[in-house]
Amino acid sequence: MLWIRKDTQARQIAVPSADITAAVITLRDRIVFVAAVYVAKKENVDDPELTSALEHLRTAITQVGSQTNGVLELLICGDFNRHDQLWGGDLVYGSPRSGEGAPIIDFMEDFHLQNLLPRGTVTYESAGHSSTIDLILASPQLTEEMNNYSPTSTAYGRDYLAIETYFETDVPYQELEAQYTFRSANWEAVRSEMRKTLVKKPSLDA
Repeated sequence: MLWIRKDTQARQIAVPSADITAAVITLRDRIVFVAAVYVAKKENVDDPELTSALEHLRTAITQVGSQTNGVLELLICGDFNRHDQLWGGDLVYGSPRSGEGAPIIDFMEDFHLQNLLPRGTVTYESAGHSSTIDLILASPQLTEEMNNYSPTSTAYGRDYLAIETYFETDVPYQELEAQYTFRSANWEAVRSEMRKTLVKKPSLDA
């Protein structure tokens, strides 16, 4: 799921997966492809879940890139559910699940992405165990512009830690047209005023 401020110029990108939400954000002369991803736990050697997710991302990025004049920047965040020393740290070494993230690393190399979280950052805690299975992948300029990240104390889904990430980038202000909030109107007062007005007006049969 993605939450984007309504005063930000953005459009959703259709991805044929219920586990991936993507959008393109325009920041003045910059175009950023953002995606939120969930990949189910690996169940067999072929790992079709991860293969499918990365293929969907590749297709979406390629399609958007072909429509973009200039550089398309990328910010891909989510629960990839895969372990690797690159982001999990030395504790992953020797684990039966070590190396699960190899396709993700290939994907990162193909699109020149870096993981913004320091190696070994805990993003998942359960039953006394902790691990790094959530990633924030960004293209070079966004990586340079990140000035802070902070795991929050708020747990999502009971055992996942949210990660707040801040970038030093220029976000254009877009003034929104005022809209009526009809659901908040006092409809009883409206009806009362309408009755008064209608009583004062002559009948069409008069």
